[in-house]
Amino acid sequence: MRKSPFHIAPFLAIRGIQPISTRSKPDFVRYPLQAVPWELIHLPDCRIALQSRPCLGVHIQLVEISSTAAMHIPYSVAVPCCCLVALFEGELALYGQAQQHLFRLPSNSICLGYHPAGEYLLQFPAGEHRFMLISIDREWPCDLKMHFPAFAELLSFWLSARPAAIFLPYIPLSKAVCVLLDKIRFSPIRKFKDSLGVLCAFEQCIARYHKQLSRQQHATNSRLAAAGQSLQDYLLSNYNDDLALRICVICRQFGWTKSQLSRIAAVQLKKSIRQYIGDSRLDRACLLLRKSTLSIVAISLETGYTDPDYFSKLFKRKMGLSPTDYRNKEA
Repeated sequence: MRKSPFHIAPFLAIRGIQPISTRSKPDFVRYPLQAVPWELIHLPDCRIALQSRPCLGVHIQLVEISSTAAMHIPYSVAVPCCCLVALFEGELALYGQAQQHLFRLPSNSICLGYHPAGEYLLQFPAGEHRFMLISIDREWPCDLKMHFPAFAELLSFWLSARPAAIFLPYIPLSKAVCVLLDKIRFSPIRKFKDSLGVLCAFEQCIARYHKQLSRQQHATNSRLAAAGQSLQDYLLSNYNDDLALRICVICRQFGWTKSQLSRIAAVQLKKSIRQYIGDSRLDRACLLLRKSTLSIVAISLETGYTDPDYFSKLFKRKMGLSPTDYRNKEA
């Protein structure tokens, strides 16, 4: 029987804990898998119920936790995998090696992630936590990439077995997706067509996730484009004003953080703020040299350079000609 890529066996072995297998539904369980026994794990201040079922193309795992204290549980990923995580109740945070924070999943949400093989740490506060993991077999990536372009970067990581984890943004669990997840949980798997039914429900599930994710990405890109256009207009209007071009001044002007400014510049300008300002000043200087009779000193000041000698050296380094030679050539 194919095993889930996720396991906490080393953690249990270190603590000398032996899971208890039972077919009687534990009192704290709310989201059972149909006709699958539970592995019960009792820890100080915490109880965990695990169910695991292989299916055609996927492996399904249901985890339910009842804890009276905040906990962190280490777990291992045996092979690189792509996995859909649906959190029905509670709150989870995931950390990688060296305590690197990977993502946080709030209650009633779903996300798709790529886990490289390695060690991880699952952290959760006191309370009830219930989530489903559906890991995808490696035979699937080509079809996924063809039908779900918003997953392209994640699938690229998975196909090349990159050592870095990647998680797509989470979205709220919709009623329609919950219905599909319930179908996956309650479908008995006795015949081949039963497995196909589960697989079909899972494909519909990720299709809905992909559709909403694509909408979010489109809305985000539209906001970034609008913000980027505003930034571009501001820079072109103030390219010769050193004070107005300070990063702190730009951030204050638009109400952005430095990281937001960098992201918007990367998306809209395709270069850093400093590079864009330098290129804008150079373009303006070339235009003035071609179309005006202003002196080199005046053009230097007009384009934001208070030192004409520095302007001339910079211009020659960028254009291969001095400002005077450039003007004579273009005359």
